[in-house]
Amino acid sequence: VTFNNGCKFDMILDTGASGVVITSQMATALGVRPVGKVIASTPSQQSAEFDVGFVNTINVGGVVVRNVRVAIAPELEVGLLGQNFFGNYDVTIRSNVVEFHVR
Repeated sequence: VTFNNGCKFDMILDTGASGVVITSQMATALGVRPVGKVIASTPSQQSAEFDVGFVNTINVGGVVVRNVRVAIAPELEVGLLGQNFFGNYDVTIRSNVVEFHVR
């Protein structure tokens, strides 16, 4: 996944996540500054509070989304691509590739 036209990070496509979640290290590298907080439900049914900020662009295989709100999760080791990235696309998950198709 390429952020802001240059910074690349491995991420997990999370079909159950409503938004993009980045790690603290990613936030530092991207210069993301918290502008607020969000309370989110986790898979364990517990709520967690995260700082939120914005990235200019997220690009995956030519699919580009601009001005994306991201949550910053210090405990994660890898970021999550959630529905605010892929929500406007049909998603096909194959054994070795994920495809995004315009609806």
